[in-house]
Amino acid sequence: MRKVVLSFVFVMASLMVFSQKRYSYGFTVGSGVSFLTGSNSGLYVSSAPKVDITAGINGDVRVWKSFYLQAEIDYQNIGGGKETNNVIPIPMGGYDKYTFQYISIPVMLKFKIPETGFGFYAGLQNSFLLSGKVRTGATVPAFPNSSPNEEPNSSYKAGNLSNRDFSGIAGIENYWHIKSGNQIGFSIRYQWSLNSIDNDSNTATTLKSNVFLLSLGYRFK
Repeated sequence: MRKVVLSFVFVMASLMVFSQKRYSYGFTVGSGVSFLTGSNSGLYVSSAPKVDITAGINGDVRVWKSFYLQAEIDYQNIGGGKETNNVIPIPMGGYDKYTFQYISIPVMLKFKIPETGFGFYAGLQNSFLLSGKVRTGATVPAFPNSSPNEEPNSSYKAGNLSNRDFSGIAGIENYWHIKSGNQIGFSIRYQWSLNSIDNDSNTATTLKSNVFLLSLGYRFK
């Protein structure tokens, strides 16, 4: 993990120091909703939404005209609530709440509309699991989703969760200049897992994250 963070810092510093093009850096904090989707042999189910939080630092550099490359390091607390249909068996199914914490590193290509603070962006994100927890409800999920010693209304480590979540990202942003010359603004994005986030050996089943985020940001110019 430390090597990943150091690599990010090195890449962003190199872009800013050696590039003769315009760049900025800043930080964001935000919240939104996340939910899980699962499938089993072509049948799909989704969880109830969970309120999530995020915070991070970012930097962008102009690569050509109105196109920018943006990279970030973000903390994310995401997951989902109870399944809307627990008849379909999916990996780690049957719990009332799922809470996954990640350090996420997205890299995105951004287009800024000239003479405005409005922009569109899309890219890929690699997330590294910090912790994963599940909470039982009044009943405990049936084995093998749960361990034999789990009890109702209790929290446990999500034992079958992958250490990585590779995701796609798409979003919009709008920033305004303030008197200091820096910028404040907001960003709205959607993030979705490209791979299954569980370690289930059954290739017919999948579990994926879906996240909607609204973030407030401050940028130094």
